[in-house]
Amino acid sequence: MTESETFRGTVSDLGGPTANLYGCENGHVEACKNCHRPSCLWPTICPHFSIDEQAQLDLLRQSRQEPGVKHVFIQSGIRYDLALRDGDAYIDEVARHHVSGIMKVAPESTDDRVLALMNKPSFDTFRRFKERFRLATRKAGKKQFITEYLIAGHPGCDLDTMVSTAATLRAEGMEPDQAQTFIPQ
Repeated sequence: MTESETFRGTVSDLGGPTANLYGCENGHVEACKNCHRPSCLWPTICPHFSIDEQAQLDLLRQSRQEPGVKHVFIQSGIRYDLALRDGDAYIDEVARHHVSGIMKVAPESTDDRVLALMNKPSFDTFRRFKERFRLATRKAGKKQFITEYLIAGHPGCDLDTMVSTAATLRAEGMEPDQAQTFIPQ
């Protein structure tokens, strides 16, 4: 890529839809055949599911050290609940080196009941990530923002939920960049 005439030094998105799941693996295939959990990540991380944040950090570091590379960004987003479990190192490094100005995250809802139906962490987890990201951004001496992705019309939602979501968005000062309407098949 760096040898292409059109390459200008910026890798716009390294990591895919959930960058901090890079290098994760299931360490016990046989256990999964009999597993009845709805998710390897929720409500807790399965002990057989290995997440190696260091592998992604190493990939990001190595990529930004390649000759001709000026910037390596994560554009598609990260799992904020996993980022929080890593302590400060992961969020600090991403904020310092790998955000082009806006970090995308997907709280998907502001209602904890709906989030539980989606097998997602509580909205308070998102609030903690948002504050932690702001701190990391200040430490990096940068002006960066978070943009949120939400899902409307999930089967667990009703009119009251959506009215409450609007109120929460207003109170939190959130202006989601993307919203998707849940449409069952």
